[in-house]
Amino acid sequence: MKTLREYLAWAEEKQVALGHFNISDSEGFKAVVEAAQILKVPTIVGISEGEREFLGLKEAVALVKTARENGLPIFLNADHTYSVEKSRTAIDAGVDSIIIDEADKPYEENVRLTKEVVNYARAKGAGTVVEGELGFIGQSSKIMDKLPEGVSEKTQTDPQEAAKFVQETGVDLFAPSVGNIHGMIKTGNPKLNIERIKSIKKAVTVPLVLHGGS
Repeated sequence: MKTLREYLAWAEEKQVALGHFNISDSEGFKAVVEAAQILKVPTIVGISEGEREFLGLKEAVALVKTARENGLPIFLNADHTYSVEKSRTAIDAGVDSIIIDEADKPYEENVRLTKEVVNYARAKGAGTVVEGELGFIGQSSKIMDKLPEGVSEKTQTDPQEAAKFVQETGVDLFAPSVGNIHGMIKTGNPKLNIERIKSIKKAVTVPLVLHGGS
């Protein structure tokens, strides 16, 4: 079976996206797997820090491993991880990919911490895909009355800074701020900045990841 890294290359070539769906229990995992079977598509299952505490990191790894042993291209992503220590724990547990999210830190600190996780993953030699983030997309999954303060086109990721970030950190995937926002908004009109996405895509050398898609 292909690795996640190989499926990402396949998706780039075919110009399609790989779906990522967060779960917090085995029933949610079962639903994602059944849908992936019906559609016959490779799929990524995500578990946030909170979801890891509820479901169990080792348990999630075991669920995905069992699915793959049955011929299903299902992969596990350690979603939004906010420290190097927890990133190491997830990598050691055997996740297929991880996002080290230090986007709320100053640029240089974000680079330093992200690069530390990239280097750790490379040293482990397990092929873990590492994603970094630059720009504000929020951290809440709640329903919000309005867009968070400070969200505007001016706070979206700059293409040249994105290219610099990817080069300096060595990440495999890059998550920019392009009008997307975590959580659901009751009022306001959040929308994707397609032109900004195109500019970032031209500037960086790795696949892009869209967060806050729901």
